[in-house]
Amino acid sequence: MMKIPSLHLLGKSFLIVLKRFPFQVILALLSAFIWCLYIERSRSPYAASMGNFLLVANLAFTLSLALRLYSEVKAFSWKKNLTLQLLSLILCAGIYMHANPMIYPGDIYKVMPLLVSFHLLVSFAPFLGNRNVHAFWEFNKELFIRFLAGVLYAGVLYLGLALAILAVDSLFNVQVSSKVYGYLFAVVAAGFSSIFFLAGIPFPIQASLNEERYPKGLKVFTQYVLIPLMSVYLAILWIYGLKILMEWSLPKGLVAALVLGYAVFGIFSLLLIYPVREKEGNGWIRIFSRFFYLTLLPLIFLLVLAILKRVQTYGITEARYLLIVLAIWLTCLSLYALLSGKYPVKAIPLSLFVLGVIYAYGPLNATWMAENSQTRRLDKLLTLKDSHAAREKEEVVRYLVRTHGLISLKPFVNRDVEVVEKRIDSVARAKRLFPYEVQQIKLDSAFALLAISRPGKVEDQVSFFNKEEGLVELRGFEKLIRMDYGDFSFHWDGEMIKVSRVRTDTQQSESSRWRMEIGDRWQHEIELTSLFMKAYEKYRQNELQRSTYQSFYLPSSDMELPFTCGNYQFKLVLNQMNGEIRRDEPFLFNFEGVLLMKRIGH
Repeated sequence: MMKIPSLHLLGKSFLIVLKRFPFQVILALLSAFIWCLYIERSRSPYAASMGNFLLVANLAFTLSLALRLYSEVKAFSWKKNLTLQLLSLILCAGIYMHANPMIYPGDIYKVMPLLVSFHLLVSFAPFLGNRNVHAFWEFNKELFIRFLAGVLYAGVLYLGLALAILAVDSLFNVQVSSKVYGYLFAVVAAGFSSIFFLAGIPFPIQASLNEERYPKGLKVFTQYVLIPLMSVYLAILWIYGLKILMEWSLPKGLVAALVLGYAVFGIFSLLLIYPVREKEGNGWIRIFSRFFYLTLLPLIFLLVLAILKRVQTYGITEARYLLIVLAIWLTCLSLYALLSGKYPVKAIPLSLFVLGVIYAYGPLNATWMAENSQTRRLDKLLTLKDSHAAREKEEVVRYLVRTHGLISLKPFVNRDVEVVEKRIDSVARAKRLFPYEVQQIKLDSAFALLAISRPGKVEDQVSFFNKEEGLVELRGFEKLIRMDYGDFSFHWDGEMIKVSRVRTDTQQSESSRWRMEIGDRWQHEIELTSLFMKAYEKYRQNELQRSTYQSFYLPSSDMELPFTCGNYQFKLVLNQMNGEIRRDEPFLFNFEGVLLMKRIGH
């Protein structure tokens, strides 16, 4: 059983790992610091840059680690090792300058595939040119176990310290900021767990000298948990495949996720059981390892059908292109394993590494393929005038702007959209807008530039906040109860008082009309639409103080609704309300506030 290390051992291990992996330790500590800074200054104009740095720092950590392990095996001089480390940092700095996933979600597909690829590179970089499969498996087994131990220790450390902070906050009333828990998580996740993982990385040369010792717990987990789960998924997918054949219909989009899930966990299971797959007493494991790829081929066919269905209807996106690439890879892997009778242990991470790099930055990279496909689709849709085309045009424009920015619309407009986009980004930094607020401004600009109307869609979405920030004047009233969009009831002064939404066929009425019932004697309908529309008119006239994008402050008097029901007087005071405007009417409406009450008669 692995013991929790003492502080002395942790200190000693830190010095050892600092000597062996100085670049990686510096990156881990720097990432923890930037993460804390990001939490502290999430509204800063530089917040997006800090978020991008954290992603790219992860790239630099794994790439430089892979090159360091390769240097160890090749016994490179410190100068050559330093050169490789610096080259990895320069490459990642270039990615940082080229990709901006915090602003353009499409750039995630430039960073995440590389992140997966660089992690895979760590697994096989020390064994390039080395055909010792046993050493390769032993090395990665140690990495996997060390990773799991790191997650466990980091989780225990974080929970223990977080509970200690909570206890101090509760017992001594020191009013600890909620951000402290975020700082703690950043330090433990980026700092402690990374360094703890580095401290347990074995020397690749030693892995070839280790005896073949297969962990019993790993075998039990694979044989009695992973493989049975795979069998359940396989049965479901095969039954679904038979259903498709009988009904002669195309598969649903969900089947792609199920097939990929089966393939990923199946391949992972085969990697885990590789050393014991043919040993006596492992019949279930032997059957699974021999027939896995045979059972996978029909499922790949289902996956291809699901992909083709979506691509033919909606074109290529980065996610669909990823499915296409993975389907091709799974097909090649399955055919190789079946025809050769060999299990390509080292070829799996190596081939996935190459695919990840090509997918992100190859000649036919995901960004180019998706943007090219969707712009061609938009070009066709712009010539159509029917309502279905109008809805599709809006969807394509939303995708292009959110994923690739306004510049992706350059072929369709006469204005220099690059200048427009830079101006919006500049204003956003000055006003410290959130990314989603910036995206909404760019979407509004895109629809205006393309003169695309949005029938049936949200014309405006706005929120209003009480300037008193929750402070309510109680003078003249006896009782107070919280009220929001949920039905509720209570007893007061010997009466049962019920407040419930008026149920109709339209969402607008259901969201803004309420009925109060006091016993069996009195009823009153509470209509909130007028409050919202008065506030919306002030917003249209630019009379309100802005909180954030599409959020504004109102004086408390504009968020109060007095009314009388029977022998009681009420006043609803809203703390906030928000809604969507469609065809100049509120379509959806939500609110939160308090209901004040007093008796006025007997």
